[in-house]
Amino acid sequence: MSDTANESDRETVRLCQIAADEGDATAQNNLAVFHQLGFGGLLKDDCEASRLFKLAADQGNALAQANLGLFYERGRGGLPKDEHEAARLYSLSAGQGNLTGRNNIAVYYQQGRGGLPKDEHEAARLYRLSADQGDACAQCNLGRLYDAGRGVPQDDTAALGWYRKAADRGYAGAQCNLGLFYERGRGGLPKDEHEAARLYTLSANQGNLTARNNIAVYYQQGRGGLPRDDHAAARLYRLSAVEGDAPAQYNLGRLYAAGKGVPQDDAAALSWYRKAAEQGYAAAQCDLGVIYDEGRGVPQDDAVALGWYRRAAEQGHANAQFYLAGMFDKGQGVPQDYSEALSWLRKAADQRHAGAQFNIGVFYEKGFGGLPKDEHEAARFYKLAADQGHSYGQAKLGYFYERGLGGLPKDDHEAARLSWTTVELQCGRTCLRNTPSTFRQAPTLGMISISIKRWNTAPKVLTDRIIFLSRLSMRRSRPSVAAWRISRA
Repeated sequence: MSDTANESDRETVRLCQIAADEGDATAQNNLAVFHQLGFGGLLKDDCEASRLFKLAADQGNALAQANLGLFYERGRGGLPKDEHEAARLYSLSAGQGNLTGRNNIAVYYQQGRGGLPKDEHEAARLYRLSADQGDACAQCNLGRLYDAGRGVPQDDTAALGWYRKAADRGYAGAQCNLGLFYERGRGGLPKDEHEAARLYTLSANQGNLTARNNIAVYYQQGRGGLPRDDHAAARLYRLSAVEGDAPAQYNLGRLYAAGKGVPQDDAAALSWYRKAAEQGYAAAQCDLGVIYDEGRGVPQDDAVALGWYRRAAEQGHANAQFYLAGMFDKGQGVPQDYSEALSWLRKAADQRHAGAQFNIGVFYEKGFGGLPKDEHEAARFYKLAADQGHSYGQAKLGYFYERGLGGLPKDDHEAARLSWTTVELQCGRTCLRNTPSTFRQAPTLGMISISIKRWNTAPKVLTDRIIFLSRLSMRRSRPSVAAWRISRA
């Protein structure tokens, strides 16, 4: 025994040991917990805990059955990892009305584990039985089902109600999820980042990894009434990252990549991205693809980049779908395949990815990927991209208005408005010189003089819009050649 326990705790253990030796199942379960926690001067000993849990479980003690099931699930105390045996023990415990056993077997039904069929309706039924009896874990899990509409109809109000019940009992997972509802203004709640931050903090203080990551984001961005503090964000990300939390690993990697809150370190960034990516975190997989695609701190490798893009894209990550489409479009690491590129572009465009929408417009305009040339569809996709502020989409749409293509009316005013926005976004305000404010307000009135430092590298779609604006200005105001000259210096 350890020397640090107080006499009261030692006496509790001594009396429990006597009762356990006499075969009392409750005492055996409690003594097992003491060995598991290292309570009352006992050394932590999972093997002794599992032995005692088994003695109590064999006598039909429901709590010991649930505890022994958890040891089998995790392969602790010298036991093999065996989810079938865990499910059997959870079922025995649940059959006696034990809330922990019932919640755990519900998780197995929800996820189709331990030889049980995946059955979210049965999971919801079991969660409800325990939730109605006040079990906070089951209340939170039932809230998650209502949140996602799995096994029950999707219902933000019901989800909020169950999260609140569990959060009021101090359950960390529910506090975190309730914080998300306040952050996003769901379930009839007002958007309130201060309340979200308070709930995330309560949850994070109990060790909840998601909440710790979320409060780190708030420190990083200075939200929820918290000061902007990259160092605090890095510290919190690290706490969760070392425990294996994939979003925290990814976010910590981003801080290392940018040198915010930590020294800039590409190798450390790559290491954290990889840890998150290997756990299936799509954003990290996509960023790893970019790193290998561009050879940032690693040898450029199309095959590796393609593999990471595909893994993220197959999870529905829109940027990865877009980048994967680009590889098929260019024949980079794979045979060129416009049809496959178009397929991935459509998946990204369905998620409102502006770059994908613009490129589908190009496919329709040029007749790529097996599509017929269709300027009406091209115009529609260019507008979808332009409406999200995509500069090339605005440029193309401006071109279509200038020429009256794709069913659009010929409209120099709208063409100029879109073209001006494109030039301003791509070149920056410092590249636009001596431009009267009247031009921005009413493009038909002013004059424009534009200087672009890197003219030779400007994309054609951009230079086309600059030339159009200059010609339009000359037509409207008849300036001297010097007044609308485009500098190629």
